[in-house]
Amino acid sequence: MSPISGKWKGTYTVVTEEGSEGRTKSFEMIIKEEEDDEITGEIIDTSESNQNPEIAKVTGFIMGDTLSFVKQYPYMFFYTEKDELKIDESKPHPEIHYHGEIKENEISGLWDMEIGTMQFYGNYYSKMMSGTWQVKKING
Repeated sequence: MSPISGKWKGTYTVVTEEGSEGRTKSFEMIIKEEEDDEITGEIIDTSESNQNPEIAKVTGFIMGDTLSFVKQYPYMFFYTEKDELKIDESKPHPEIHYHGEIKENEISGLWDMEIGTMQFYGNYYSKMMSGTWQVKKING
């Protein structure tokens, strides 16, 4: 079995627009390495409070010591300014892109997600949300 395949546990942290670390949430991830260094898997958020209870699908690839994948929830959810979870099953959730460096039984890196667009002098720009993430392997 591939060293990447198995169960992983870790956290992701949101970086605020001002550049400081925001809330940190925990998650578990199961990865299976497929042919040609592609991966599939699932992520479930495991924090005790205020996270989407749905399983997110994972698809991506490994290149050397780099892991890159897309996390996709089955529908839209977001947090209000009061940190309340709101769900809208009629809309898709934006893709969340994860990139990380593999070091033995740990992976850490950055994630980002486009949360909208804005227009400025006739040009459109993506509004992004981003942060850091890290996981440790808990079994094969």
